Amino acid sequence: MQEVWRPVVGYEGLYEVSSLGAVRAPAKWTRTKGDSFYLREPRPIKAIKSRYWTVCLYKGGIKRTWLVHQLVAESFIGPRPFPHYVICHGKGGIDDNSVTNLRYDTQSGNLSDREAAGTLRIGSNHGMAVLNEDDVHYIRRQMAAGVSSATLARQFNVSRELPWKIYKRLLWRHI
Repeated sequence: MQEVWRPVVGYEGLYEVSSLGAVRAPAKWTRTKGDSFYLREPRPIKAIKSRYWTVCLYKGGIKRTWLVHQLVAESFIGPRPFPHYVICHGKGGIDDNSVTNLRYDTQSGNLSDREAAGTLRIGSNHGMAVLNEDDVHYIRRQMAAGVSSATLARQFNVSRELPWKIYKRLLWRHI
């Protein structure tokens, strides 16, 4: 795919974003101290990775941090069709900010994509999980057999409500 550059929405003339997910300050004429001018080459803006790639853009002396995929989507796909829509990454994952990997969809559509790709952090895949899938099956069997929630809570060192919520499928619904 050929890289195409477009102005960043709201920062026209100050920054450009590419169809591959890069951000740069465009070429511009700059005045030197001696009142002469030179053409300043386009310079890339460094993106920082937290969960998503972000860049800091300046306008009128005010700094604002933007998600790179948001800049790409607004410049190449257009504004969000509905306010509740989110920007979804396709099969390339969250590190691929190219326009071919992005689309607008609902949050439930985004979660369905993540579940199909196996990147949804649920169950024992979640970093804060105390229980695993076998523990959940055991809790449900024991609660069905009449063991109290408090007894199971002491056994697994969790809150008294957790076994009951697991049994009623308010938590761990995917199992």
